[in-house]
Amino acid sequence: MDNISKTIRTAIKMEKNGIDFYHKAEEKTSYSLAKKMFLSFAEDEKRHLTVLKEILTDLKFSDFDQFFAEKPGQKIENIFEEARSEIKEKIAASPDELEALKIGIDMELESVEFYQTALEKSEDNHQKAF
Repeated sequence: MDNISKTIRTAIKMEKNGIDFYHKAEEKTSYSLAKKMFLSFAEDEKRHLTVLKEILTDLKFSDFDQFFAEKPGQKIENIFEEARSEIKEKIAASPDELEALKIGIDMELESVEFYQTALEKSEDNHQKAF
């Protein structure tokens, strides 16, 4: 259990960092679609954080179906669909907005690597399912 606790604590820290980053990125961007996108990412991180805290508290989690029911890509697709009707002219993102997005992507890739490594090391079926 100690190994899973350590892994979850690391994941919690990563999610908190993600929330902070996406909120700061949202504050700095002037483009409404980018603001919605960064806020959506922050909300996803908050949802992950809630689940991780519950797991850490109980060291059990059985509601995987509910956790994975909402796909982040669907929310992003909805944001872009909504924005499509608002766009009247060609919009160019500022270098700062592009850099924030690149950093966000890099952070998500690091999270994927973290979870992949944890999966490979785990022998517990619940941990692997998570």
